[in-house]
Amino acid sequence: MPLFRRSHDSKIAVGILERLPVGVIVLDTQQRVIYWNEWIASAAQIPAQNAVGKGLLDIFPEVRNTRLHTAVCDALQKGLSALLSSSLHQSPLPLYRDPTAFPGQGADGARITQAIQILAITLPDYPRACVIQVSDVTQIRMREDYIRKQANHLHELQQRQQALLHSIPDIAWLKDIEGRYIAVNERFAQVHGVAVDAVAGKTDAEIQVPSLSESSTDNLVLQSGVTRRYDQSMMDSRGQLTWVETIKVPIYNDQSELIGLAGVARDITDRKISEERIHFLAHYDSLTELPNRFMLFDRLDGLLAQARRHDSQIALLFIDLDRFKVINDSMGHNAGDALLKQVAARLKECGREVDIIARVGGDEFVVALSDVKKMDAVAAVAQKIMSAIARPYHIESQEIHVTPSLGISVFPKDGEDIVTLVKNADRAMYRVKETGRNGFAFFTPELNAIALDKLTMETGLRLALLRNEFELVYQSLIDLGSGQIVGAEAQIRWHHPKIGLIPPSRFIALAEESGLILPIGNWVLNTACEQNRAWQDQGLPCIPVAVNLSAVQLREKTFVSRVAECLTRTGLAPQYLDLEITESVIMSDAESTIRMLDELKALGVLLSVDDFGTGYSSLSYLKRFPIDRLKIDRSFVQDVTTDANDAAITSAIIAIAKQLKLSVVAEGVETIEQLRFLRAQNCDQIQGFYFSQPLSVDDFAIHLQNGLGGQQFQEGSFSRSAHTGKTPTTDSRLTH
Repeated sequence: MPLFRRSHDSKIAVGILERLPVGVIVLDTQQRVIYWNEWIASAAQIPAQNAVGKGLLDIFPEVRNTRLHTAVCDALQKGLSALLSSSLHQSPLPLYRDPTAFPGQGADGARITQAIQILAITLPDYPRACVIQVSDVTQIRMREDYIRKQANHLHELQQRQQALLHSIPDIAWLKDIEGRYIAVNERFAQVHGVAVDAVAGKTDAEIQVPSLSESSTDNLVLQSGVTRRYDQSMMDSRGQLTWVETIKVPIYNDQSELIGLAGVARDITDRKISEERIHFLAHYDSLTELPNRFMLFDRLDGLLAQARRHDSQIALLFIDLDRFKVINDSMGHNAGDALLKQVAARLKECGREVDIIARVGGDEFVVALSDVKKMDAVAAVAQKIMSAIARPYHIESQEIHVTPSLGISVFPKDGEDIVTLVKNADRAMYRVKETGRNGFAFFTPELNAIALDKLTMETGLRLALLRNEFELVYQSLIDLGSGQIVGAEAQIRWHHPKIGLIPPSRFIALAEESGLILPIGNWVLNTACEQNRAWQDQGLPCIPVAVNLSAVQLREKTFVSRVAECLTRTGLAPQYLDLEITESVIMSDAESTIRMLDELKALGVLLSVDDFGTGYSSLSYLKRFPIDRLKIDRSFVQDVTTDANDAAITSAIIAIAKQLKLSVVAEGVETIEQLRFLRAQNCDQIQGFYFSQPLSVDDFAIHLQNGLGGQQFQEGSFSRSAHTGKTPTTDSRLTH
């Protein structure tokens, strides 16, 4: 039976069906083929004349019990239509294996993928029929397959990208060409306080976080295609300042087109802090946080340049704390550091914003005053600084007093460069030290000559031991009861090859400053012991010889062992060595001095306190010192017959010594009146030019051999000329 009743209509319809790019099969209610177009014939390789009239299952038995067969049955029996869409193949399969695809093969033998649509229709001679439309969706499926693969690949890339970003411990992000975030890592989200998923597709302004990108550098990277690296600061989500090192790299596609940028920001806050600390330590004092010498010189350089331009003056104040070492040694470095910090704070209070205040040494500070108009103003600042520093300090539950010595130099009068100004201010400061401390002085040209003399003296002093330029002279101690020589004091002299004879008053302080006092003191100790033993070996009377000790020697930890070694080496019995320590040295650190004296006393040597009455000893300490005698300072003895105060002090010292069962010696006795006063006060021993000036080794041997005593001494008619043939002298400069 023809598909259409009228032949004309049939031809038109068949012509249309034959030209369709799809396959068409028409089935009757018995599932027999009514029509089979050329597309199906070609795909199934079954001509239409062989298919029409045959059952669908006869032609394609593998369709039985498939969704296709079910859909055909529903269309014929119930009038239902269905669309069967085949799945995308991962690999080419025979069409008949795909339950959703109609079996078929392309003209070239290649497998094709077919989509099937079942339509229930009514035809003139077939009230119930169905049409199976078969479409070749091979290309569509291939495109879909390609798109799906690309999507999967892109998804994998995104997963890898995210994994890579999240594995980076630093802040990391990707941006497109428009500056929108493509992806960020967990560290980025943590620092900025945002969710990772909330950032994609947004700009810095839209997510409202501190920018790590800086649009200017973003533009540079995107415009130039050049990697950029720089440091920047930012505030994190907690409001803390953070430093990061940022690197931005341009991103290109396969066509070398710039499509965005990648950024990484590494937290370098610790490094920045370290760099700032290093810079601080290089330019500032770590204890007081004042500029150090390096920073001082750098800022002074600019200050001098400004002063030259404006024809103005600059004053430089060099400040040194008096006896700071005593505080540092007695209370410890922690207390010393605390004192320095408080001094620095007080100096800041005294200065202006434009002034420079620096710490240039252990207890040395410099204050630079700019735009100085009058020297009176500089003196006022110096006095203000002195008053501020002299106020009491409370450290470790103790009240401490310290005074400053200030030296002042002025630009351009006292120097036109930094080194000269500092040097001259330092010289002026040392002049204050030498004249009593606790004051200030302006630099004068005369100080240059003094400094040159001091330099010459120090240079010569370093060579004096090597050249045997030192000599010991000896001054006798006379017992007032018997008139006998009962001891001697060894005194050092320096025979300078150019200057001549130099008394110790001119070089001992310099020796202590330079540290040369230790080798010189050891030389005096050894020489005096050797000489005393030599006199004893000559059969001369055995008397103790006194050696003056420096504070530097007492601070030496090995000093006691040095004394013991000297006695052993020379063979001198310890009772013939008298160690003299000034009262001021003893009281500078009484507790440690007591320990040192106890150790020395255990050796069996004699111990004397020299210059007693000048150091304000505490009697509570005096009774604890293991000493044998007190030596009254010559300043009291000198006017004992004319000054009631000196007479009272001398009498009191003698009385104290008697009460403490100590022998007492009066130094500097030069007149018969002084002798008579001391005898009346029951003084034990005397020393001075009235009996003998310091004598050389040979002269003192004669002096010791002759002795004194007898009626002549009792009458006070003794004169030095009776024993040495020399006239007495009152040049006290040669005694110490």
